Amino acid sequence: VGAKLEFFVERFDRHEGLLILSREGAIQKAAIDALEVGQVIEARCTGTNKGGLELDVAGQQAFMPAGQVDRRHVEDLSVFVGEKMPCEVIEFDPARRRIILSRRNFIEAERTRLRGKILEELEVGQTHEAVISSVRDFGAFADLGGVDGLIHVSDLSWERVGHPSEVVKEGQAVHVRVLKIE
Repeated sequence: VGAKLEFFVERFDRHEGLLILSREGAIQKAAIDALEVGQVIEARCTGTNKGGLELDVAGQQAFMPAGQVDRRHVEDLSVFVGEKMPCEVIEFDPARRRIILSRRNFIEAERTRLRGKILEELEVGQTHEAVISSVRDFGAFADLGGVDGLIHVSDLSWERVGHPSEVVKEGQAVHVRVLKIE
């Protein structure tokens, strides 16, 4: 209450006599007659199959290919069953009742939005909370919330490290110090 926010007028509801407002990047409740490609909606996962996720969009069945679930491969898709998730409509054919969704596109768009903000605020010497996104032979990549940074194997520990996996694991939360920005 009392917050000042920017909205844009989506439409005028003549029946209620109200302006329907929306915010940029807002997730919309899906209405089948208003669906369009590129729209971000909320869908509920109802099950899995060998190719991906089965979802419910306003009472209609939708599908999300396994490659569209996340930025990286998800081994066990069953963890999403029962979850509500924001998704982008990537294919919609009302005649065939075909709705194809992508959670990965939504995640990528969010990361791009956050990347600009983080890069503006990021300075050498700062410390941040990060999550290890992948471990390689030469070091580990840490996600700062929209920007990935490399932690070289020589910067992982005061002691000699044979392989970065001896010190960090994927998904682990770590504190990092920014050494340089390129």
